[in-house]
Amino acid sequence: MKKLLAMLLALMMVLSFAACSNDEQPVDDQSGSSDETSSTTEESQDPVDEEPTAATYTLGMGINVSTASSVEGTAQTDATVAVVVLDAEGKIVSVQIDCAQTKLSTVDGVLGDLAECDTRSKNTKKEDYGMAAVMGVPEWYVQVDALEEALVGMTAEEVAAIELVEHNGHNVALNDEVIYAACTMDLTGFKAAIAKACADEYAKEFTAENWTLGLGVVTDVTSSTDATADANGTAAFYTEFAGVVYAEDGTIVTSLLDVIQVKVGFDATGAMTNAADYDANFKSKKELKEGYGMQGVSAIGLEWMDQATNFEAAIVGMTAEEVAAIATVESNGHQVPADEALHAACSMDITGFQAVITDSLNNVK
Repeated sequence: MKKLLAMLLALMMVLSFAACSNDEQPVDDQSGSSDETSSTTEESQDPVDEEPTAATYTLGMGINVSTASSVEGTAQTDATVAVVVLDAEGKIVSVQIDCAQTKLSTVDGVLGDLAECDTRSKNTKKEDYGMAAVMGVPEWYVQVDALEEALVGMTAEEVAAIELVEHNGHNVALNDEVIYAACTMDLTGFKAAIAKACADEYAKEFTAENWTLGLGVVTDVTSSTDATADANGTAAFYTEFAGVVYAEDGTIVTSLLDVIQVKVGFDATGAMTNAADYDANFKSKKELKEGYGMQGVSAIGLEWMDQATNFEAAIVGMTAEEVAAIATVESNGHQVPADEALHAACSMDITGFQAVITDSLNNVK
């Protein structure tokens, strides 16, 4: 009997201890503690929202001009332009290439109808250029688009090192599988323009987060003249170039402007008189510097490259549409800025700048 009472007493003590333990650690409290731990863990795993860091880049432009394709009866200029954006390590982040290939008939010393001259760049012509139809290869702009993509990530030195091999009369990257798969065309002019762009002394640094690059090319031939019995004729190819970096909202972050004035002479028979001089010696207006000779005749006493640089600075923050809408007034046969502050910085005719910046917006990538 005593043993039975002892066993019952022990059992009651165990049950009493268990009840006490459950009171001190209720199930609801344990569940709450688990949720809190889970919540804390999930919060610690969430990505931290950080402000994107805008990087610094460099915009450069290069122009390579050749008149070597001019023959008796036809004056021709091939102006290849490249605009590049380099990162801090000198690697190409973005590149655009175009070519202003313009031809004028000079048969018997008389120019063809200037109004009928197709002054569009190769990129603008697209399928109208006709490479695909004639040669059975991808069209010019298609190959250039592929080449631009293949060049991203390369340095100027690596582009210069691309080996060119003569093949069917053209210097192509036959030994570079990646480049040749992108572009089977002659790369001589492309490489020369890119080399100039990467070493451009007028290059602009800019800092931006989201941006795009546009390249504009606009050619005018209306200054050309026929040959006469007393004087040679001139096939005048004036081409404006613009490399423009646009912000996400369409405003201009920075830009580079340049112009070439190629004047190919021809005699009364239609034969070229100075076409060979351009390949080795030609310079754009910016490359000519003081050699262009505007400073002495300028209303504000500034050389062309200085006025162009001032205009580039003035349009930062504007849209292409706003640039096109800048008011001008006639002065000595030129349309110059009506705004006094802008005129004090750039007294030149700005209609060419306006047109080529508008064109750059059509080619944004």
